[in-house]
Amino acid sequence: IDLLTCREKQVMELVAEGLSNKEIEEKLVISANTVSTHLVHIYNKLRVQRKNTTDVSVLRLRLVLKWFEMQDII
Repeated sequence: IDLLTCREKQVMELVAEGLSNKEIEEKLVISANTVSTHLVHIYNKLRVQRKNTTDVSVLRLRLVLKWFEMQDII
């Protein structure tokens, strides 16, 4: 998780909470394009594959699990 910027951590936390891209955009006062860019960076840095992920809840779970793994919690 240390490899994420402060803003990327904020975006990741909001995704994990279940917020939509639009809600993240409004909460952080950033553009939709910026939210998407942050998500791409997060996925790449955490090596989360999203090609076959159609269920957003699965993606959220993967992000949270990856975070726990990086913290050596699980």
